[in-house]
Amino acid sequence: MPAASTLRKLARGLWIQHPKDIIAANPDLLTQLRAGADIPDLAESAVDLTANERKYLDAMPQVIKEAIRGTVITSVTLEEDVHVQFSPGHDVELRVWDHGEAIGWHLSGPDEPGKAPVGFAEGY
Repeated sequence: MPAASTLRKLARGLWIQHPKDIIAANPDLLTQLRAGADIPDLAESAVDLTANERKYLDAMPQVIKEAIRGTVITSVTLEEDVHVQFSPGHDVELRVWDHGEAIGWHLSGPDEPGKAPVGFAEGY
């Protein structure tokens, strides 16, 4: 189940100290994010992704990746954690909340190979 495993990894990776440490080690990263850096590349630098998890992130609609990139920039800028939840679904959907002290994500999307919408690689 690449979607669930990927989101569990990202949830650990988005605890605010982790992105702050990553940016401290690579000060240009926030600038790269603001300039449009690819979110799967960021995820791969932040957490240990399998090949299938990387394929899953690559296959996400661009608008979802942009929303994720924006919330990562905001969380680092405001020094807020990102709380991540996942539920299986056919289409990819992202809901974002600002709780004041944290940002919440709820991503819904395909979680089983062979049941992916158009655009997702078979067997992701």
